[in-house]
Amino acid sequence: FNGDGQPDLAVSNKFDSNLSVFLGKGDGTFQPPVLVSLGSAPSSIASSHFYGDVKPDLVIANAFASSITIVRNETSMPGALVTLGGTPQSAPANTAYPIALSAGVRDAANNPLSGRVVTFVAPSSGASGTFAGGIHGAHAVSDASGVATAPTFTANGTSGAFSVLAGVASFTTTFMLTTEAAVTQTPTFTSGPPPNGFLNGP
Repeated sequence: FNGDGQPDLAVSNKFDSNLSVFLGKGDGTFQPPVLVSLGSAPSSIASSHFYGDVKPDLVIANAFASSITIVRNETSMPGALVTLGGTPQSAPANTAYPIALSAGVRDAANNPLSGRVVTFVAPSSGASGTFAGGIHGAHAVSDASGVATAPTFTANGTSGAFSVLAGVASFTTTFMLTTEAAVTQTPTFTSGPPPNGFLNGP
């Protein structure tokens, strides 16, 4: 419903005469519900573009009132996704990158959008890294400033340059990262005179 590309959920609460809208986080869970007042005993729900825009609206049948309620979707849809932090940067192999990957969600008028799920995806092979849990992908919800910050990202053991892709709805942006080769320590040797100062001495 909010245009971030993640499945959302609408549930009619028959005996409370309202509607609960749950916005998906992209990981199988949902944000706290938004409650919308309806007619008496709402039951069936359908979705369509009733106002001729690209936003899905809801229509609910009110069983006891013999009426319907149309809930217009007035959510601002994402219009851009921009990189804010974490690119470019580098880290030694098998260590965490020092700067968190963060992206900004904007609407068509360049205003920040909160509550949008941004998906971060790293390469599955070669030079790359993993987020918390050792996985190559992660989700982050944009805050009040429209900023979505990914969990800690740790380089793998393969050196080289690569990119992490972030996306929301149909918009994407890229973070350029480099995993540095592990430094091999070269042993050093020193020599000195024997304890008594003579070779093969007494």
